[in-house]
Amino acid sequence: MAKRILVVDDDHPIRRMVCRILTLGSDQLEIEQAASGAEALELLAAGEFDLLVLDFMMPEMTGLEVLEAVRKSPRSQSLPVIMLTARSEDSSALQTLESGADYFVKKPFEPRELLTIVESVLGLPMQI
Repeated sequence: MAKRILVVDDDHPIRRMVCRILTLGSDQLEIEQAASGAEALELLAAGEFDLLVLDFMMPEMTGLEVLEAVRKSPRSQSLPVIMLTARSEDSSALQTLESGADYFVKKPFEPRELLTIVESVLGLPMQI
C-alpha cells in the first residue's frame, strides 16, 4: 500500500522539485501538494497522510503556525513532520524542533538527504 505524503510550499518550483525527488525515490509514495498553510490544513482534515513535508517560511500562515495546528489536532498530532527552510540560523532549527517537527532540513539540500529522511520516517527502501 502506498504511503501518502503532503508537500506544502508556497514556492511552486520548490514544491514541484520536492515532489519530483520523492516520486523518483520510490514508487510506493502518493504525493499531494498544497501551496499554503490553509490549503494544507484542509487536506489534512479531509484525508489520511503518513508524512508532512512543510516549508518554514510562507505568507499568511507560516510553517510553524501550520505545525502548531497539526500538533493540536487529534487527527494529525502524531503525523511525522519534516520542516524545510532557507533560513540558516541554528535558532530556527531549535525553534522548529521544539515546536514539534521531527526533522529540519536546510535549503538547498541534496536529494539523497531528503530521501534518506523520508525512508527513515516511512520505513521504505528508496531508490535513486
